[in-house]
Amino acid sequence: MPNRLFYLDVQQEDYQLYYIAMNFGNCFLDQLE
Repeated sequence: MPNRLFYLDVQQEDYQLYYIAMNFGNCFLDQLE
């Protein structure tokens, strides 16, 4: 679950990019383990 305050700041049109960035970050962290 993303930070609620940050989530509220995300514009609707930017949500897809934000979602992709979150998934990319999670995949990157998984690669480090």
